[in-house]
Amino acid sequence: GAHVRMDMTTGEKWVKLLDKNEENREVTTSSVEIGSDGKTSSAVVVGDPKESQNNAATDKEAQDTYDYDMMHRTLSKLPEEERERMGGLPELPGDEVGTASKKDRNLFEKRMKEIWEKRQEELANFQEEHLADLPKLLMERIKRMKAYLEHPYLHLVELALSKKEESTEDGEDPVI
Repeated sequence: GAHVRMDMTTGEKWVKLLDKNEENREVTTSSVEIGSDGKTSSAVVVGDPKESQNNAATDKEAQDTYDYDMMHRTLSKLPEEERERMGGLPELPGDEVGTASKKDRNLFEKRMKEIWEKRQEELANFQEEHLADLPKLLMERIKRMKAYLEHPYLHLVELALSKKEESTEDGEDPVI
């Protein structure tokens, strides 16, 4: 089976594949972490899962890598005008994985990395400019609700007074 976990504040995703070794009852855990920037890191841990969790920071020997084929698949689904705006999407080198020359593969990976990083920067800027900071918004609402629940009568009086002020500003007769 696989377990997926997502950090809602950063957009990072973790995928954990579990495989029980029948001979010695140890658990092998393969973990792939997909960052919001498209980088992946992986780790394979053999042993007691509880012990592995305690020593995750020291035992994890993961290297950040890009999955260029995944990036290509993802970006190739964008509308044509969007791909043209990025300067075009390079063709996958070789007919099958591993058949391209090292030079062609390196050029492909370099261009894909440039496009991917530019796209991720644009998406981050858009999100910063146009999307609400949901965790911050929720924390503010929770704070207001707690304050209301502590002194509901005080908040009802403040609400009535603010409505009275609004109605007098509009020239209406205040009704309380």
